[in-house]
Amino acid sequence: YSSRPAEQLAAAKSVAWRGRGELYQLPYAVSPGLWLLIDLWSGFGGAVFAAIMLGMRVVVLSAEFDPEAASRAHKSFPNIVHIERVEEVNGCVVQSVIQKRRFRGVIAGGGSPCQPNTSLNMGRRGLHDERALQPFELVRVIAEIRGLPEVKEQRLPVLGWLENTASSPPEVVSAYSEALQAIPLEMDAANYGWIGR
Repeated sequence: YSSRPAEQLAAAKSVAWRGRGELYQLPYAVSPGLWLLIDLWSGFGGAVFAAIMLGMRVVVLSAEFDPEAASRAHKSFPNIVHIERVEEVNGCVVQSVIQKRRFRGVIAGGGSPCQPNTSLNMGRRGLHDERALQPFELVRVIAEIRGLPEVKEQRLPVLGWLENTASSPPEVVSAYSEALQAIPLEMDAANYGWIGR
């Protein structure tokens, strides 16, 4: 374990858009204050885009294995602190920034690999494919953060979310729902003006 991401995160500024052109913003009724966003399986930073577009102030820890995607996210949001693997995200990485800053809350989540679950994959194996076990890393991350003394002392809310394909096998949906103690919600991007996804 390297303390470098923890040190970078403790010194990080809130993220601002530095990409090309204007970023469309639709401010939502978000509680005031600064949030810690842990963007797992980040890709090019979709959760960061969403947070900024909603008017949130966020310090961001991004976990993304693909160097090209991580590079593109960093170009658009230079203050993102990057870590390569979701497995490297833990309570120790975020503890010092929670000690140093006064956050309104912590949001952890992302869109885990869908290839094991999607009906578009004729050879899908669901939970028998190790990539389908990635959401259990989210459960671990949330539990570790909730267990930090600073989080308990500050009564800091730690919220989690997971995005995956709606065509997942029922046993996968059930396992993810049980692990996250949540009820799945099906949404289609086409309802919001983008292509169906």
